[in-house]
Amino acid sequence: MVFFSKLDRSAELVKGMADRLGHDLEDPAHIVGFKQMVLAWAGCTNPGACAQLQAENETLSQAPDYCRNAAAFKD
Repeated sequence: MVFFSKLDRSAELVKGMADRLGHDLEDPAHIVGFKQMVLAWAGCTNPGACAQLQAENETLSQAPDYCRNAAAFKD
């Protein structure tokens, strides 16, 4: 169950980052990529930084350097 819990948290933070960057994950072009982004985030070594950044910012101009999905958010 820990694995699914981590994936749920990963999906939540990927969606949160996308929202703050104005990146529409519901666009059909991004649906397949969402799964890959969630799995990439699940391997993050510092998830607390992502959560804290999102808690402190309603919008962002770019993903932080440490974001494993930064390149995907540039599309």
